[in-house]
Amino acid sequence: MGISCSVALDTLSIVYMLILLYSLRQRARREPSSRRYFWLVAAICVFLSLDIIYLLLSGRTSLWGRAALKAVKSLYFCINALIVWLWTGYLGQVCAPDRRGRAPLRAVFTCFFFADLLLVGADLFTGILFRISPQGSFLVGSPAIWLFTLFNYLSILLAGLLLIRSRKSLRRGQFYPLLLFPLPPFCAELVQIFFRPCSLLCTYAVSALLIFQVSQNASIYTDELTGLANRRLLDESLQKWFSAPRGALVCGIMIDLDGLKQINDAQGHLGGDRALCAMAETLRCVRRKGLVAARYGGDEFVLAWRAGESSDLSRAEQELAAACQKENLSRPLPEQIFFSWGSFCCRDTERLSPEAFLREADARMYRQKSAKNRDACPGTP
Repeated sequence: MGISCSVALDTLSIVYMLILLYSLRQRARREPSSRRYFWLVAAICVFLSLDIIYLLLSGRTSLWGRAALKAVKSLYFCINALIVWLWTGYLGQVCAPDRRGRAPLRAVFTCFFFADLLLVGADLFTGILFRISPQGSFLVGSPAIWLFTLFNYLSILLAGLLLIRSRKSLRRGQFYPLLLFPLPPFCAELVQIFFRPCSLLCTYAVSALLIFQVSQNASIYTDELTGLANRRLLDESLQKWFSAPRGALVCGIMIDLDGLKQINDAQGHLGGDRALCAMAETLRCVRRKGLVAARYGGDEFVLAWRAGESSDLSRAEQELAAACQKENLSRPLPEQIFFSWGSFCCRDTERLSPEAFLREADARMYRQKSAKNRDACPGTP
């Protein structure tokens, strides 16, 4: 592959990345994971630009030309490490929205990142990573370059293990594309080991576009405020469960956040949004295989899943109550959340429609809510 072809591929990839950055600008302001992805794409743009500059400068034999090649390639290695660090951070936010849950691994990834930067810094004075020959070509240095690569691959491996461990909590269709993100660049690096003149950095753009497609697909089934499933995913899941009977139990808990209007009146709508997000975090603590945690609408939420036995419903209710208590321990009294719920369990062979299933759970929830209101106001008939 000639230099002109490599430059053309890199340039075309940059154009795609710039279009992607433009489409991400609004989401990056609202969502931490989108912000991290935005900077990941920006780093890939810089990475591709440095590759273009290096290709255009390659073969310069003057002192200044070789110094420019050294500087560009050093920045190239720094941005390469930055891309890996941003990628692991993005995965951490997707897999563990709670900051405390991802802090230990984040520290490890950051240590690997700074270790790579130290290697690049040391290379400026010692040439331990690479050097530029008098003919203006790139020459690999000592085994230090394999240490640089090892730090990157260890970061990717640990991030992959985090992804596998968290696969049950990921949104629909996210797991395999996220897991395969490093594969195109990795394959490209293997090709370049045996055919060094070949530049395949455009594979980074391919991976970034793959993740963008995944995020777009996931957004179709995601409530924008809470990050839970939306009504569409809930309806499709229930429809699938009830249209293909296998004798399994379908369990559901309809949940209504108490006093959202009072929260909005006292703290404004931002306070109400915080309460809805806290409710979402509480629901995420209830974990079952195939469970759908959805925002049904307004201040109503639904947990739905297929269970092996009816006693699983009561266990889920206990987990929900315990999660709420734990969530409130970290919140001041005015911002603590309380809710009412109604639970319902039936066999998928009973041929209930999803609407009838949700209606029954909703009716039970309102009976509990009415009972709580009567207890709070004893004079009410």
